Amino acid sequence: MTDAPFRQFLERSLVTLRGELPNGYALVAARLGTRSVDIGVDGESLSIHGDGASLRVTDVRGAPSADAGGAMGTMAEILDGTLPLNEAILSGRIYLRGKLDDLAAFFEALQTYFGAAVRCPSFAALLDDYLAVARPRAAALHLPRTP
Repeated sequence: MTDAPFRQFLERSLVTLRGELPNGYALVAARLGTRSVDIGVDGESLSIHGDGASLRVTDVRGAPSADAGGAMGTMAEILDGTLPLNEAILSGRIYLRGKLDDLAAFFEALQTYFGAAVRCPSFAALLDDYLAVARPRAAALHLPRTP
């Protein structure tokens, strides 16, 4: 993976989803609609844009419909299935900013993405590749949590 492991993972996962579960990809794109969301993960910034039928990952351009982000370790926990998305949001480990309808659409798209991704045969290997980079990097960037 490159110096932008989250972006590379997201791009690869969307290509995988589109190829292995096209209906799931279409549903994620439909739920995001024509919105754009800026995402920040430990200094890595990207934007995901929808047109209602497809999704693309770009550099941040400003004026998003919403923005979200959190620590790489938190993203790894969510993707690994050890931290529910709802809990990450409610506990403040992920931040979300935007109008309520845009945030609701983004949340629905995320939930659909996770549900579709687990049905893709290649997703587990993609996730393993990302987590192999994310976990050590997260450990180096953040102090361990104390009980």
